[in-house]
Amino acid sequence: MTNVARVSQNGAALAEIRGLPAMIQSAAARLAAAESPAQVLVAKEEAGFAYDAAKRAARLAKAMDAHAEILTVARRAQVDALEIEALAEVRIADEVDRCQAEGILCSRGRWSKANGLKPVHDLGLSRKDVFDARQLRSLIAKRPAALKTALQDIIDNGYEPTRAILRRTLREVRVNARRKSADRQETFRLIGGRDIRHVSWLEISALKQRAQAEVALLTMIEGHAGNVEPNKRIGDVIGDHALVDMVAASKGGAA
Repeated sequence: MTNVARVSQNGAALAEIRGLPAMIQSAAARLAAAESPAQVLVAKEEAGFAYDAAKRAARLAKAMDAHAEILTVARRAQVDALEIEALAEVRIADEVDRCQAEGILCSRGRWSKANGLKPVHDLGLSRKDVFDARQLRSLIAKRPAALKTALQDIIDNGYEPTRAILRRTLREVRVNARRKSADRQETFRLIGGRDIRHVSWLEISALKQRAQAEVALLTMIEGHAGNVEPNKRIGDVIGDHALVDMVAASKGGAA
């Protein structure tokens, strides 16, 4: 590639990028000023235009082997546009909920021509759109840094910041959060299923006696029969009368 051609191509990429900051600022300002679901959707659409322009500029810069700084600027604009789109989705969830509470939009299953309420699809939203928006709102409410962290992770890992990759990254954040929550719940769960954090101090003594009795009972059961198949249930090996006696004995021993 000649120097003249390279300068020309870099100039084309620069021309594509030049208008991106104004597009991003306009979309952000429109979202901040939005007071209705329709206005939020307009802001989201404007951010989408900026995203498409930034994506096009980044691909043009990459294809033309433009200066690395040009590609970085385009990728940054993509990230900014994705962030505005995501924040617009959160606002959509808020606005839909508000309009449903105020009787402007109908709730699920309530729409009819007679009640005069507008269905959400009149705004161009599907039930899935609203569901996804609420999911994202819930995630950001619980983890305020989740969106920015996800976008930064995409950049740090060298991926192109696309909508698909952002959705996948946020989905992984939700899954990991649920898994950590479940693991945390198990950490505090007693043998009987009680959450130890909800046990009152007065219950500790009784719970200790119960746990000791259960340990004594399981020890007696284990020593009652040998060479039992691992998948056999206790009730298949030991009769009810024998178990009643063992339970009584374990309680007496624990006491």
